[in-house]
Amino acid sequence: MCGFFPIFLRSYKIDVVVIGGGTVGTIRAKELLKAGFKVKVISKDFSTELKELEKSYQTLFLFKKEININTKLELKELIRDTNLVISATGNPALNKDICELAREMGKLCNDPSNMENSDFIIPISMVNNDFGVAVTTFGISSIVSKEILNRINSNILASKEIVNLLHAMAEIKVFLKENVKDPKRRYHLYHEIFDDREFNLRAKEGDIKNALERAKEIVGDEN
Repeated sequence: MCGFFPIFLRSYKIDVVVIGGGTVGTIRAKELLKAGFKVKVISKDFSTELKELEKSYQTLFLFKKEININTKLELKELIRDTNLVISATGNPALNKDICELAREMGKLCNDPSNMENSDFIIPISMVNNDFGVAVTTFGISSIVSKEILNRINSNILASKEIVNLLHAMAEIKVFLKENVKDPKRRYHLYHEIFDDREFNLRAKEGDIKNALERAKEIVGDEN
């Protein structure tokens, strides 16, 4: 779909306001907290789960306030210092007004119930020390997104060969940065090494030492 660009954010540097403390607001807040965001939830009422989460997360702040079309000035103050806004009030018209206000203030806004009213999408994702993968069907079906992610995880990311190859390429990246000063040549070599059958085989087997030796041979041949 045109008009979207995937990106991973450094979560601990970003403040998020979630407006709405019901089911959807709770799901969004929980996802964001687990990822390391600082989250403020604004709502007249809060789910039991949100109240429990507040006890566990120092980065979660529950602000009791009824938000409606007549509280625009107060809402401006509440979202003034935030980076992202998620409008999950359960009221489509109010969600639209909130996102419009957020945009006027230079904020990005997500409306979980209406992709067309959203500046960004929160995908179904998986992040660990080696990989980050995110999948979206652009609001059509989060269940299908989960199925796609599960298949990627079980069929590709769970492969020891892929993990070994990643770790080998990490070593190659360091080696090339230390030994090849020209960025263009370094880029060319990085791909040539990856495509080399002997290197690839050794790397996937977890033989990092000999994979690196093969890489040095390739770099030597280029000199």
